[in-house]
Amino acid sequence: MHMKNARIKSSSQLGDTKKIANILENHTIQNMPYSQRAFHDVDIGNGHAREGCTPGTREKILKDIEEWADGVSSVQTLGYWICGMAGTGKSTIAKSVCDTMKNRKMLAATFFCSRQFPECRDHSKIITTIVYQMAQFSPLFGRELVTILKGNPDIVSKPPSEQLEMLLVEPWMKVVSTEGMHSFGSVIIIDALDECENIESVLSALIPAIQNQRMPGLKFLFTSRPENHIYRHLNAPRPLSAESQVEKMYLHNVEASHVSFL
Repeated sequence: MHMKNARIKSSSQLGDTKKIANILENHTIQNMPYSQRAFHDVDIGNGHAREGCTPGTREKILKDIEEWADGVSSVQTLGYWICGMAGTGKSTIAKSVCDTMKNRKMLAATFFCSRQFPECRDHSKIITTIVYQMAQFSPLFGRELVTILKGNPDIVSKPPSEQLEMLLVEPWMKVVSTEGMHSFGSVIIIDALDECENIESVLSALIPAIQNQRMPGLKFLFTSRPENHIYRHLNAPRPLSAESQVEKMYLHNVEASHVSFL
């Protein structure tokens, strides 16, 4: 019986892999502007990849974030913001969380902002890069995305608010209505918001969508320095339900026993 179930599961996974491959070969998807260098696991130059935390460090922080993603934490928000000064290890934490979520098949998409690379500091590529990866994460999302792009090819050049609505919210709600929500969270990770130009245009659309629970079951992890233009968006100005808020973790305020600097 177990072997039969294993064969069924393997067959299903193989079918999903083929569906994803077909979707990504679609010219509509391929022609969409996105930043591959903003993915968490790519070569960022000279054969180097982004690095996560040294084994045995940041264990309490990583455990707290994983429990949040799993929905077993006292923190029941759909957004989580890791805030800290330069050198506090925000990006290494984000990379470690990416690796864990990917291994558990919970990583929907990533965007690592960086002043070093033009395509990683371009705010207009954040939504398109996220949805490109989500087409790999969910075949149904990918099919809906292709349909939307064929009917509205100019959407990729529209402001982030319009991109968010048509390319992320609409196809994700189709996934939820068709497949239902999983017991665990699907996680999108956006690192180093402060290194992206005009990031306010993305946050002004994305944060209200999170607060109004427009993408149920989809969780967002952000990291940034504590800069005012980011704080204004991530610090909700009015009372909200727990799910609609963005949890904040200030790395420089975490107990020393919980943080091992690299």
